[in-house]
Amino acid sequence: MITDIMLKLTDRCNLDCSYCNMKKKNSTEVTPQTAMNIIHNIDVLSKINYGKPLNVFISGGEITLLPLELLEWFYGALRTIPNLRMSMNTNGTLFTQKHAELCKKYGVDVSLSLDGSKDIHDSHRSNSFDDVMATVSYLNQEKIKYGLITVIDDLSFNQREELYNFFKKTGLSTKINKADGYISHKKYTDFLIYLSKKLKEDNNPFREYTLSDIENTINGKLSHCVGCAWSNCYRDFIAID
Repeated sequence: MITDIMLKLTDRCNLDCSYCNMKKKNSTEVTPQTAMNIIHNIDVLSKINYGKPLNVFISGGEITLLPLELLEWFYGALRTIPNLRMSMNTNGTLFTQKHAELCKKYGVDVSLSLDGSKDIHDSHRSNSFDDVMATVSYLNQEKIKYGLITVIDDLSFNQREELYNFFKKTGLSTKINKADGYISHKKYTDFLIYLSKKLKEDNNPFREYTLSDIENTINGKLSHCVGCAWSNCYRDFIAID
């Protein structure tokens, strides 16, 4: 039984993030014929998936580099398949009101990258903070379900108080991931411990999904820790290091 499908529709990206592990980018992207084949195969999977829902994650590269017309056709075709949930990943720099309207029309959730306050985010992501915050406004305006992903490295660790205060001030919830190769496991753990203490002290002004999932698992509110990257393997266990 398959529950999650990741569709990478393009290798192109308009940013050059400091910690990106895909430094060599090419111009490869999905063709109309390949898109039709993808839709057909997902439809077949849905019919033999024992009635269980499929979670389809649409990603890149940067997905909004694809023509809006192609995205609308693709979303519309996927929406005809029963028991299917859609979400898309974006860096938020090219996302427009029309993209928001498209997501609302076809029920597409959005995963958006935001690395913290303007100076922290822009030092990582090519001065894109203002564009990302505009995307947040579009999503809020259209009442689209979205989640933020924040990536931290050594710079973020050293500016952890500024990063925390940004999310405290805005009240934006996020999931914080480590930039592999750009911050040690120990620093990432120390950051989560710092964050956990600060959230408790301030009565949780925002939600950090990894920490809240761990807490809900311990309290019995979740059957397994969905914040863990291997949750489907270790669904009956919680590891404490």
